[in-house]
Amino acid sequence: MKWFRKAAEQGNAPAQTILGMMYEDGRGITQDYTEAARWYRKATDQGWPTGQGILGALYTFGTGVSKNDVLAHMWLSLAISGLPPTSEVNWWDILQFLWLF
Repeated sequence: MKWFRKAAEQGNAPAQTILGMMYEDGRGITQDYTEAARWYRKATDQGWPTGQGILGALYTFGTGVSKNDVLAHMWLSLAISGLPPTSEVNWWDILQFLWLF
């Protein structure tokens, strides 16, 4: 936890995303969805696709942020456009899953 926080505070987008995951899941720290969203947002500000996708999911469900379909669509679209074409992640399936709920 200590090293992820240190890297995240220094602007490392992957570390910011991992720290967000730790807050979201309560791994080694008190669960806090709002704090998780804050760290994901820091990663998205740097164009990190993983953070964008997760933040989009949070807006889809209103977890740690106010539910907002427009922002959810924006962040998920940015995440998809930021992935390499050979990515093994099937974001279309993820989008379809999110909009079912």
